[in-house]
Amino acid sequence: MKLIRNVDRRIIYLLVFLALAIPMLKPIGLPFSINEESEKLFNLIENLKPGDMVVLSFDYSPSGQAQLDPQARSVMKHVFSRPGVKIVCIAFWDTGPLFSDKFLAELEGTHDKLYGKDYANLGYIAGGETAISAFAKDVHKAYSKDRLGNKITDIPVMKNLKSAADIDLMISFSTGTPGTAEHVRQIVSVYGTPFAVCMNSVSVAGSIPYYQAGQVKGYLNGLRGAAEYEMMMHSPGPATASMDSLSFSHLIVIIFILLGNIAYFSDPERKKR
Repeated sequence: MKLIRNVDRRIIYLLVFLALAIPMLKPIGLPFSINEESEKLFNLIENLKPGDMVVLSFDYSPSGQAQLDPQARSVMKHVFSRPGVKIVCIAFWDTGPLFSDKFLAELEGTHDKLYGKDYANLGYIAGGETAISAFAKDVHKAYSKDRLGNKITDIPVMKNLKSAADIDLMISFSTGTPGTAEHVRQIVSVYGTPFAVCMNSVSVAGSIPYYQAGQVKGYLNGLRGAAEYEMMMHSPGPATASMDSLSFSHLIVIIFILLGNIAYFSDPERKKR
């Protein structure tokens, strides 16, 4: 016990560092529970049928990358794996196209979908909530060209997307405004479009009422939600690695707290004092 009481604090720092670093280099995939909200989003995508239209809205900035990137990467991988599903990427944040471009590039070669025929990337539309309303009312008026400069009227996949009423599932990757509330007001409430959201943890509290009311069909909660989705996809990634790191570092801290208390209460000198 004397050895425990006199342990060099640098050893503790080293063990915590290793507990954080090793899982980041090689995700272990420690088991953890899947929240209902994450599972509902997964099932929404899993149950998509050939010909269904999915719209992905990228509504976040680089400051939200740590939590939103793993979510978007897993969700997009899942959506693109569904046979016959049509996909359109948009953004109501000016930084949004940075992420749609990045993930579409990452997915190249992993699916059999063709640009223009099966999916399109429309880019950013300015105007916040007003832009959401305009897009929902008439997609072809809100966007005249796609991200690559092609006319909307010349893109085959856009022929069946005229308004929000034609969307079978809309997913927003969101960290602020415009975000969940604006989509619910302008799209869900007006057109009844099935809607889900992937968001950072601080945004969850404000979105729960929409989920409880059935206006949000499912959501991912920060890095934990991303890790849950990676688990359901059987594809451990950055989010799973982060959860493993947190779990192992917490375990190290708990072990040293227990050892410290054992050493303290078993110290014969303490009883003399």
